[in-house]
Amino acid sequence: ARRTGDGPLFHFKDNGRWVTRSANQALADIRATAKGLIHQGMKKGDCLAFMCRTSYEWDIIDAAVLSIGGVLSTIYDTDSAAQIRAIVNNSDAKVLVVQTKDMLERADGAIDDCKSLKKIYCLENGALQEIQAYGRAVSDDDLDERINSVRLDDMCTIVYTSGSTSAPKGVELT
Repeated sequence: ARRTGDGPLFHFKDNGRWVTRSANQALADIRATAKGLIHQGMKKGDCLAFMCRTSYEWDIIDAAVLSIGGVLSTIYDTDSAAQIRAIVNNSDAKVLVVQTKDMLERADGAIDDCKSLKKIYCLENGALQEIQAYGRAVSDDDLDERINSVRLDDMCTIVYTSGSTSAPKGVELT
């Protein structure tokens, strides 16, 4: 954002029309999302499971989670209900974010089946805006303090293999 400022950083389709977001707009979205996650109780080292296709929201949520020392656990958008639960349980995810109502349907009941899971959000239902709205209660200083606590050797993501020869395995990355 310092280099590009108000220049375009993202170009993507939203409801059939092309949208441009500047670096400053993306940074504001990342910070608002990070604040919302902090307000929702996400602590350093907590995991957020994410089931989404490549999108602007993916980039924003990914950067927000990583910026506050959270761990992002990825779920393929084609995974079944059983695979969703296996990954949420294996990663001890406290939050699950899905992109579509169809994915939300596959995740239905996961809160009951996954002891660590506290909340499921659906981007198609306005989840990004909901998370960001919670962030208004968190100060910039509190966010910056959390950002400054993140270290290079902190775990940042768990990437699950396809499981073509057995159950998917989580690869932990710093």
